[in-house]
Formats: sequence, structure tokens, C-alpha cells
Amino acid sequence: MKLLIKNLIEVDGKEELVREEFEGNQLVRGNQTFLEYIDKRKVKMIISYDLTSLKRIAYTNPRTIMHFSVSQVTETYYDSLGWLKIETLDFSQSDNRLLLKYRIFKEEQILGNYQLEILMEN
Repeated sequence: MKLLIKNLIEVDGKEELVREEFEGNQLVRGNQTFLEYIDKRKVKMIISYDLTSLKRIAYTNPRTIMHFSVSQVTETYYDSLGWLKIETLDFSQSDNRLLLKYRIFKEEQILGNYQLEILMEN
């Protein structure tokens, strides 16, 4: 399966679009779907999602786990930045597309706004 990942990042009023393509695998277990791929840094990545939330796991040392849920603000730990808060603004999906809009905070300061789109092609 081909994964096209587009991440529109807005920091300090400046926007950057990061576009990446990877070969990956998809697995469905119950109401959970898992996408697995190796990113350009050679890090194993897993994205799991259901109807209301998405989780992104980077198998780095230590692991980085980002949990996105429209119903609550979540936290994640980045080795270089410490604890960060994630506010999910919108999450939608179709058979071959995920769209996630969120912002990341450190304490009360917004570090960035993000729009992540994942397109899946067999």
C-alpha cells in the first residue's frame, strides 16, 4: 500500500507543507485500523485510528506517542522539548483518507498549528 502523508505546519505565522510518500501495510482489528511504515529517518511508525481518535507511535528511543482525540486535550513527551499538550480541532476519515487538524502547546504557549492528511492507495 502506498501512503501519501501531507503535513501543513504553521509556526509563528509561517506555513510549510511537508509531503512524504511511503510504502506501508494496513491491518484492521475490530474497529481499529493500523498503518505501519518506515519513515525517511528509518524509524518504524504506526498510526492507529478508530472513529473518534488517532494515535501516532514513532519507535524511537524513547518512543514518541502522540494521541489525538477530539473529546479531550492529550499530552505527549518529546525528548528534546519535554511534555507537550495536544488539542485536536478536527478528525475525519473516509475509506482512503484521514484528515487531522491539531495544535501543540508547551505550558500555555502555542508552538504550532498542524493539518495532517494521509492518503492510502492500494
